[in-house]
Amino acid sequence: MICVPVFGNNDQDILQKIKKSSADIIEFRADKSSEFSLKKIISSCKKPIIVTNRKREEGGDFRGNESGRIKLLEDAIDFGADYIDVENSSYSSLKKRGKTKIIVSYHNFSGSSDLEKNYNEMKNKGDMLKIVGTAKSLSDNLIAFRLLERAQSDGKKLISFCMGEKGEISRILCMKYGASLTFAKEGEGTAPGQIDAGIMKKVFRVNSISKNTKVYGLVGNPVAKSKGYLIHNAAFRAQKLNCVYVNFLVEDVAKFMSDFNGFYAGLSVTMPHKQEIMKYLDDVEETARQIGAVNTVVVENGRNIGYNTDWIGAVSAIEKKTPIEGRDVLMIGCGGAGRAIAFGIKRKKGLLTVADTDMQKAVSLSADVGCGRILPEDSADFDADILINATPIGMHPKVEETPFDKGVFRKGMVVFDAVYNPMRTKMLGEAEKAGCRIISGVEMFINQGIAQYEMWAKKKAPAKIMRRIVLDSLK
Repeated sequence: MICVPVFGNNDQDILQKIKKSSADIIEFRADKSSEFSLKKIISSCKKPIIVTNRKREEGGDFRGNESGRIKLLEDAIDFGADYIDVENSSYSSLKKRGKTKIIVSYHNFSGSSDLEKNYNEMKNKGDMLKIVGTAKSLSDNLIAFRLLERAQSDGKKLISFCMGEKGEISRILCMKYGASLTFAKEGEGTAPGQIDAGIMKKVFRVNSISKNTKVYGLVGNPVAKSKGYLIHNAAFRAQKLNCVYVNFLVEDVAKFMSDFNGFYAGLSVTMPHKQEIMKYLDDVEETARQIGAVNTVVVENGRNIGYNTDWIGAVSAIEKKTPIEGRDVLMIGCGGAGRAIAFGIKRKKGLLTVADTDMQKAVSLSADVGCGRILPEDSADFDADILINATPIGMHPKVEETPFDKGVFRKGMVVFDAVYNPMRTKMLGEAEKAGCRIISGVEMFINQGIAQYEMWAKKKAPAKIMRRIVLDSLK
């Protein structure tokens, strides 16, 4: 179940927010509100309601004295609130009991190492526990998950996750480990790392997550701007698969692969980890090995197998416009994306020539693939059938940059830009004006994601849905 905190400046404001909320449970944050009738709010709320009056020492905004703060919670009991939330440090001050269930809470805003210690001290108090830490590393989320598993075996009701950007996965996946509920936001949040309630419900399908849900995710740093969670979760939903895809903000690949081994069923891998992760896999498919980068991990019989679907994404996009075999292809950019595309072009028997401002990269790639190379400044004199930009030039926010002069474009040429943000780069605009057939990097992104999904799901992907989700998200 998803709980959303609500607060405001008067009864009308608060009740309007409650009425519009998509939450399963409402948390009324009295400490963040003013000029309200507690009795009216509780009696008017049609959903289960938690009344919280958090003190400032534990992340709240209540500014009165302690006796007044506790009295408001006791009033909430008298007025028939479904739950009240009282801090463990103040639990003994609460004298009144009734039908209202008591959530005893503890929040650590600086770390997570003491969560188990506090569980041991709190476990026999109240009707439900809420023990929340702050993730300083991705592995801190595992502390909350282990605590939830222990509470399940102890027969205790527990809410536990981690705050902060690195703790976002636990707000989603805590339900897999038996959390009584999780918290999300609608508008302004009340704690770092809260995710929009609509996304929690519709994209991650939090209320459908169970212990049998398979976890997939993106390994990278940063990951916040990635669209992968939108397309993969939409595909899982469309095919009614009990799977969820989350973003893993990974700084240390070795630690992630050690700590989270057995946790996931498959991974997407993005920068800067596509090369580094290869050291920690049980096997790497031959094309990915040649490319020197992995963007997909499939767990097969407990073994982590690395693949590269970037090349599949690129050649699939190009082949919708033109055959590759026997065509003269000029590509600028010999980094990670360029290497994947180069091996794809070679595999499809294209006649490839590469260029890069970093001559060492160009020499290395041309030797590995077995293709020609030229200097970038000579590209205007190269008679290409297919022209490819595999550099980040033209990517947001530097949208006015372009890797090629206008003179390189010729009517009928196929021009592909691996950049997908913006969807239509300056380079593609100039190429189209010159009569070229253009391909956005969005196509490569969609196609590589479709290939990933089919490796994981072992079935044909709902490609139309995945494409629509990506295009809608980029509008």
